Amino acid sequence: MIEIDEIDQNLIKELQKDGRRSYSALAKLLGISVSSVSRRVARLLSEDAIRMTVITNPKKLGYGSMAIIALDSDMNKIDAVCQRLTEYPNVGLIAISFGRFDVLISVRFPTSDEMVHFVKNELSQIEGVQQVETFYVAELKQHGFGML
Repeated sequence: MIEIDEIDQNLIKELQKDGRRSYSALAKLLGISVSSVSRRVARLLSEDAIRMTVITNPKKLGYGSMAIIALDSDMNKIDAVCQRLTEYPNVGLIAISFGRFDVLISVRFPTSDEMVHFVKNELSQIEGVQQVETFYVAELKQHGFGML
């Protein structure tokens, strides 16, 4: 585990808001030198504490139907179910969970018809999936972490 101080925490928060912000703007905002910002970002990247990535806006890219889908799975087949789910390009997050459901996934599709097809004809055919509960996303208030 990497040790981070309050400045690192604030730097990470600012980068999460806008990862394209210049080091000089970050330095001014945080009250540190540009070289300090550069060193800290380089360390956080090299320690794999942060990763610079692109977060898409699904609606702007034509994905009008989004959902979080919870799966009950045969306990002996959870890993196989998750592996199979990685084959679907419309599946974002895949997480094994503890609680009411065994696997949680996020999905996005251009239309609700395509989502219905996926749930009825694809998920139902994955060996080990026992039950599916779909939570349709009516309005996306914040997106990040590549979930949707």
